[in-house]
Amino acid sequence: MKKFSKIVTLATLIILMSVATFNYIMDPLWNFSHENKFNKYQMGFDERQLKTNYINFREFNYNALMIGSSRVTFIDRHDLKDYKAFNYSISNLRPYEYNDYTEYAKEKNKKDFDVIFLGIDMLSPEPDVEKKRFFKTYKANTESFLYRYKTLFSLDTAKYSFKNLVNSSFEKYKKRVQTYDRDMIVHSYKKSKNIVNKHLANILKPVKKIYQDDYKSIIQAYKKNNPNTKFYVFTTPLPANRLKSILSVKANQEYYTRWLKETREVFGEVYNFTTINNVTKNYTNLYTDLSHFYPFVGTHIVNKVFNYKDDDKFYSDFGIKLNKDNIDEEIKRIISTSQQ
Repeated sequence: MKKFSKIVTLATLIILMSVATFNYIMDPLWNFSHENKFNKYQMGFDERQLKTNYINFREFNYNALMIGSSRVTFIDRHDLKDYKAFNYSISNLRPYEYNDYTEYAKEKNKKDFDVIFLGIDMLSPEPDVEKKRFFKTYKANTESFLYRYKTLFSLDTAKYSFKNLVNSSFEKYKKRVQTYDRDMIVHSYKKSKNIVNKHLANILKPVKKIYQDDYKSIIQAYKKNNPNTKFYVFTTPLPANRLKSILSVKANQEYYTRWLKETREVFGEVYNFTTINNVTKNYTNLYTDLSHFYPFVGTHIVNKVFNYKDDDKFYSDFGIKLNKDNIDEEIKRIISTSQQ
């Protein structure tokens, strides 16, 4: 009996150590900083936790913060050429979440950011249909006692380790909409036009959107909490057919107008990419699905917002700076164009 117990104990220890070793090598939760050929490409399966882990367990010293939804994750932080930027953008990030994630980044940075590069989605002011996600949960996880070591023994962690192993070893990442490398840069590979059109066809039915009335007060509070920071604010581009479908509903035109005006009133100016332009009209070549543009498009967003030189004439109508003098006229023009 004792011999059997020893065998079971030894087998258990071997299994646990094997799982922990595998999880450490793969590091799917971004708790460590090593890179190897097996973990080179990673799934962003829970960006709220993963990016918070990344910040907590690494040296954190940046002068710019990028924040927004998954659309902003597709913008390479190195495109902000004048800054050392960290991209804390997260899938389905809502305005009520901006402040908590920014405050945590500032806490770890031990100083305010010189610049916040904020991408706002047209649909982000919608009330959440899902249960609200609170940052304190993710912070509590990453800062809990021995968190990153305890997760090494988790079979859930091993599940993602295995998926990342397959992604890296068999180039499965090339079939994903979004894949991270260990530098936290998103890669997205060209999809066929048929795939993009199939995605888009599913959401072209006009639907009335409901505006979130506290949107303006949320972003006002966010700006107020960062008095020493310059904001560069932009709206994320939607495929032209999708935007046309949304704006075909009269109530949504009012929504669109209010959303842009309130954003402009709080931040002084906003770069509007949620328009009908060369990029959004050519969505089958420039989008990987119904919402996400390819990373090279993100480079041109940065060029426009930061006034970097951009010689590609194709992007000349991509993005309009809205201020108090031109916003009314531009909104009328965009809505009119969407009806054509």
